[in-house]
Amino acid sequence: MRPTSAALLFAAISVVSALPVRSQEKSFEVSSIKRNETTAPGSETNTTPGRLSLGNVRMISVIQRAFGVQRMQIVGASAWLMNERYDIVAVTTRHFSAAALQ
Repeated sequence: MRPTSAALLFAAISVVSALPVRSQEKSFEVSSIKRNETTAPGSETNTTPGRLSLGNVRMISVIQRAFGVQRMQIVGASAWLMNERYDIVAVTTRHFSAAALQ
């Protein structure tokens, strides 16, 4: 079952917003989440001060990274979390280090 656009947007924003929230002081000003329709294998992560870019990533991987969990700890995930890929860009006005954004 494919998620509705609103449900997908809510889930993705929630996950991306959680990425840097190890401290209440960190948050993203702008985030963009778009479905990646390419058939390219693999994914990429780029971080620069104030910017996090995730390319061709599965949402299950984003959740694992955001919450520091292993795949086997995520139970009952929908198939789209494991199969569909997305491009995510998140920007903050404060310049956190690349390590802080990871």
